[in-house]
Amino acid sequence: MQNSEKERFIEALNNTKFSYGEKFQGAEKGRKKRIKEKVLDLHGYTSARAEEIVETALRNSKMSAVTQIKIVCGRGIHSDGAPVLRGSVENVLNRMKSYFEKYSVDLNNNFTVIMRKK
Repeated sequence: MQNSEKERFIEALNNTKFSYGEKFQGAEKGRKKRIKEKVLDLHGYTSARAEEIVETALRNSKMSAVTQIKIVCGRGIHSDGAPVLRGSVENVLNRMKSYFEKYSVDLNNNFTVIMRKK
């Protein structure tokens, strides 16, 4: 790993918070809420199949106890031309905004989706 890549990786790690048992943003006053995370690794999938997987995960997570979904797309270094999965995932998230509260994306095209409270 080159120095600049390593620095970006470390910065991304420092900016990403995954914790269990600590107070979660939006938790009721004085109560601790655990993060229940689902991870979707989309490496190797076509954009159409990746969209289906994300849609299904959002629908299922809305009915379950999952509070956060981590979607791993990768940087697209194995794609012909520009990365395709990031755009596909963003399209699904923009279509299905009512299923979650917010999402963010890091330098490696990995998404973190915060689900709506029940």
